[in-house]
Amino acid sequence: MWDMLRRVCVFAALVVMLGAAEVRANYTEAHVAGEDARVVVERDGRMTVTHVVAYRVLAGTLRSIAITGFEDDLSFHPTANVASADGKTFGASVTKDDKGVLHATVDDPRGLKRGDYRFELVYEGTLAGRRLARDGAFERVRFALPPMREGVDGARVVIDLPSAPTEPRAVSDNDVAADISNLRRSAERDELEMVRPHVAKGEGATFFARIDPKALPLVNDPALRAPPPPPPPQEITGVAKPTLSIAILVCAAALALFALALAKARVLPREAMGLVPGPAAMRAGLAGAAFGAGVFFETTARFVLGAALVALAMVLCASRVKLPASRKVRGTATWAPLGEDAFATVPAPADWLDGTTRRGALVLAALAIIVAIACHLSRGIDGAAPYVIAIDALAALAVFFTGTARQLPQTPAREGVALAPISSMLAKYEQLDVKAMARNDETRIFIGSSLAMPGVVAIETGVAWERAPSILGGASVASFDVLVRVLDGSFAAAKMAAAFPKKRALPGRKPEERVFRFEPEGPRAKDAASLVVSLHETLRDRRVVIAAGTFDGAERRLPPNQRPRRAA
Repeated sequence: MWDMLRRVCVFAALVVMLGAAEVRANYTEAHVAGEDARVVVERDGRMTVTHVVAYRVLAGTLRSIAITGFEDDLSFHPTANVASADGKTFGASVTKDDKGVLHATVDDPRGLKRGDYRFELVYEGTLAGRRLARDGAFERVRFALPPMREGVDGARVVIDLPSAPTEPRAVSDNDVAADISNLRRSAERDELEMVRPHVAKGEGATFFARIDPKALPLVNDPALRAPPPPPPPQEITGVAKPTLSIAILVCAAALALFALALAKARVLPREAMGLVPGPAAMRAGLAGAAFGAGVFFETTARFVLGAALVALAMVLCASRVKLPASRKVRGTATWAPLGEDAFATVPAPADWLDGTTRRGALVLAALAIIVAIACHLSRGIDGAAPYVIAIDALAALAVFFTGTARQLPQTPAREGVALAPISSMLAKYEQLDVKAMARNDETRIFIGSSLAMPGVVAIETGVAWERAPSILGGASVASFDVLVRVLDGSFAAAKMAAAFPKKRALPGRKPEERVFRFEPEGPRAKDAASLVVSLHETLRDRRVVIAAGTFDGAERRLPPNQRPRRAA
């Protein structure tokens, strides 16, 4: 009995000993001793991470480690290196299961015995996406370490970046300085080291760095671009409800242009006509209606349509001068002297609406002042209102600068106005006798002199008009011609032939006359006056001398019977 009991106890002890040995063989105690990562970033945003996890094995055999929390877009190298504290190196294979858990298995079947070991994992990724974001004028880099099953002291991350003008700076999620940071700069690379003194169990350490965008010039991520400016407030371009102020403005604009166009059409001579054919009242009414409609559409923010209607109003207000079919030949009428008022300017009714005359310029200046005041007062209504008013006011230019006196056919009266400055300049010379002569189609100045040599008939100054080509008729510009009339075979004719050998003598009004034609050097009146004085000096008789003063004594050149008798 006792022998059986002893055998059972021995058998039970053997079973317990064998079970304890098996449990002891499968028991492993290892702790995370540290975590370290080095992130090398290229200019295009690609990064290569060398992630080192330190383990301390206290008991048993460590054959593999498992880490969770790595991001899904990372690409791991299939192999890893394991280094012991005594310098030995082991290989390891890296796999990732369906649940996203990373396994690093030691290749040595004996595993890792008691001691300190460093698992070096290498993986690649890119900063584009949630790891890189815009931060004002800079960019913010985010790098996260996976959470561990136990707390870690001294988690460290080194970010190796291309160099940039502005140095990188370590910040935290709430934009304050990181716990510990260190910066090392060189000509090619910048290294920013960031250390978190303690990371709690189950928490991942996330590090942030603010960098210069020039460090990553090849990164093409739309999220990193500057945000577009806010869209402008939507303007209501629909037709606004007419108000009393808009109605008054439209009516005033339409009536103002209608009055100007109608007044200009009524004072124009018969040589002028509208650019658009039709009765004057109808053209003026259409111009006012188009201008008022343009102003209305501009008040409702339809500027293109409004500007088109204002341009149409300008065309309806414009006038043109019908050019004569052929140039008239100068007649042979007799020249008649003019009185003292030969060069007087007679104002015409159309001068008030003619921008090329003095009266029209005054009216146009007053209108410009009114428009300037309106632009100033409209600044508080809308920012574009002054510009719209100034542009719409240009419609009045069609009234003031079409159908002007300079575009109309020229008359002897206007020729007298052009010759008036020349007459005033020549009147200063006492030896010259200046007379204004005219006939039914022309006005000239005849200059005579008591000092002229024999054979000089006269020196004449006339106007030759030059018209600029234009669809509206073109303006006529005055130019002057100087004619010297001499008798053929006289001393004056010989003098002119000798002084001006290249000038050709033309036939005059009479068979015995010869004419030499000259053009002043410039278009101004003083150039023509200077030419007349120069020709007078050329034809002056040097034998004639003007006495310095009058004789005040008794006349002694009398017949003998009329001489006073002397006292005996």
